[in-house]
Amino acid sequence: MARVCKQKYSTRGGEHHESPTWYIEFTDHKNVLRRLPASTGKAAAQEMLRNVVRLVAYHVSSGGQVDPTLMPFLEALPPATRNSLVKIGLLSGQQAASGKPLSEHLDDFATALGAKGNTKAHVVLQTARIRNVFTACGFTFYSDLNGAAVANALQTMRADTILLPVVKAQNTIF
Repeated sequence: MARVCKQKYSTRGGEHHESPTWYIEFTDHKNVLRRLPASTGKAAAQEMLRNVVRLVAYHVSSGGQVDPTLMPFLEALPPATRNSLVKIGLLSGQQAASGKPLSEHLDDFATALGAKGNTKAHVVLQTARIRNVFTACGFTFYSDLNGAAVANALQTMRADTILLPVVKAQNTIF
């Protein structure tokens, strides 16, 4: 069973209200009925429901894998929703982290480099180099990473660098 609905609630005064947020209800891979907040728009909630139902169906049929075509959808989900899918068991923690922007991963990497005792200059240099590659390739999320694009970007960056001629001591008159 899968549906889109709005929750109803009562105030202390006994007034009945309807939540502005649409929710999706679906049966997960363990046949447990789940409800997650979706959005304030019904069409967006219906689209989210379709994708979550596809996620569950693929998870069941593949033995726990995630449909690669759903990665853009999963990356665009709010972190709280991704974390809910991890708690349910539809996503692994690693798959949930793939929805985190690469810029945040890079910030975490910079923190880890600093914690290892590297100098501030080294941390800044390394993260700037990585950020330049991400920018040149147009990478935003983990699923965007592509080895060929990185190789091409590095080749272009190296070609743009002015190489100074090597001066040998024996050829130089002082």
